[in-house]
Amino acid sequence: MLYDKKWELDKVGKNMHEAADLLEKKGWCRYFLKKSKWHVEPGAPDGQMCILGVLGQVVAGNPYDLDDVKVEQAMVRVHKYLNLDDTFPFRQSQVVSWNNDNNRTQEEVVTALREAAYVKEKVE
Repeated sequence: MLYDKKWELDKVGKNMHEAADLLEKKGWCRYFLKKSKWHVEPGAPDGQMCILGVLGQVVAGNPYDLDDVKVEQAMVRVHKYLNLDDTFPFRQSQVVSWNNDNNRTQEEVVTALREAAYVKEKVE
């Protein structure tokens, strides 16, 4: 049997890979946790999510339910992977700002979720 690096992942890491898969399937967006038909241009698919919304969807089944500790743990891993400012007290907002950057692409967000899934460092 071939080895799969994903076997090393804990629950949070597996959630992050699932979130990346969902972004690839449903699409990614900026400025919204999840776009509905009221937020998209005519003919565009709805259901696109930002990095925070997709983690809420995977962990809690709702892109607006962000209080789960596993959402926070995933955001901490993305924060560390992106090497964002550790002195800033609101890590989630830094990751969301990174997601919302006008030059950001869906591919970059998906890659960040997949790669950050392997970050194991504890953050206080």
